[in-house]
Amino acid sequence: MTKYEELEILLRDRLRIAEEIAKLHPLYGPSGTYFSRRDILESQLRKKYRKVLSPTGERITAGHIEEEVKTDPEYITFVTEAENSRERLFTLYSQLKDITYRIQWLMNLRSDEPNDSESTDETN
Repeated sequence: MTKYEELEILLRDRLRIAEEIAKLHPLYGPSGTYFSRRDILESQLRKKYRKVLSPTGERITAGHIEEEVKTDPEYITFVTEAENSRERLFTLYSQLKDITYRIQWLMNLRSDEPNDSESTDETN
């Protein structure tokens, strides 16, 4: 494989990774909307549990409602998906950094220097 073929593959991989990051970054990156979305879900679930628990006649405390919210299956799913997505985002950031360094290294190779994958048989 020539330097240019390897570079083409790395650039294609870098683009694929950047596209995947672009989908996750607005939600989970710096200034992302994850916390706003979580707050909205918590508010919706608090409202739901106030309606459900009010007719029972029991005294409802904020702590009781918060406990219901934090153990709600929808909330648990939301948090679990966020953890998985953030883990994926950080892995992608790392992969992007690695590929970028490899591209820079290839670009800095002089064209008369063989790269590791080219044959340099000088015995003939």
